[in-house]
Amino acid sequence: MQDILARIHQEQQAGRIEGAVVRVRLHLREEQDPMISDRTIRAALAGAFAVAGVDRRIEWRQRSRLGAVEELERMTPLELLARYLDTRNTPEAEKKRLLEDAERILNEA
Repeated sequence: MQDILARIHQEQQAGRIEGAVVRVRLHLREEQDPMISDRTIRAALAGAFAVAGVDRRIEWRQRSRLGAVEELERMTPLELLARYLDTRNTPEAEKKRLLEDAERILNEA
């Protein structure tokens, strides 16, 4: 956040903010996003005629609730379904029934 405010201050010193219509474009990593306050940015731009927006482009990490991608690639469809059902806290009886139904469908295909 300090880098952003320093850049705004730099632009103010250069005379590019006062009376201007300003749009802020931020390129952020996922972990940076919660630390950025639009309100603080807009307050720092108080000398602008208008703030057209604070746009955030966030680089999201690839992640999976089911586990590491490499591990998932080696799993069978039934193993993947079982893992998914575990993440959804599916009751064991329902999980067993769903896995049996899935196995029957896969064998028919």
